[in-house]
Amino acid sequence: MSTQAGESTTAMSIIGGLWKELMRMYQQDLSEERARLHQEEFNHGDTSFSPLGRIELFSDYIAGIASSLTEKRRVRKISEDAINNLEHLSVFKSESFSEWFLSSANKYPKLRLYVELTDYLRRLMIDYLKGKSF
Repeated sequence: MSTQAGESTTAMSIIGGLWKELMRMYQQDLSEERARLHQEEFNHGDTSFSPLGRIELFSDYIAGIASSLTEKRRVRKISEDAINNLEHLSVFKSESFSEWFLSSANKYPKLRLYVELTDYLRRLMIDYLKGKSF
């Protein structure tokens, strides 16, 4: 096996493993914190910003790209637009989300870890798609 092929296999193993762990976390570990945050948002009554909504939209997009990569369905068809979207999609680029994350996310440690790992997966996929090894 060539060095480049080995690096690609290793990168895909890391991406696939992290994606599977994030799916497991979402399904098994986050239900209580998601429910508490949902209740807090409901009680607050402000419908202009939803941290939980932002997290779910962000993680769904990242999961879609990770699924495409790990299942090797469309690796070659992932466009420059998709890479560009990944580069600019960080949930932390939203000022309202960043403020919430810094001020309130500590009340939700599992959800906080999930967001941080999802953003890390996003950065790993960018590097992989641009041909950088990690």
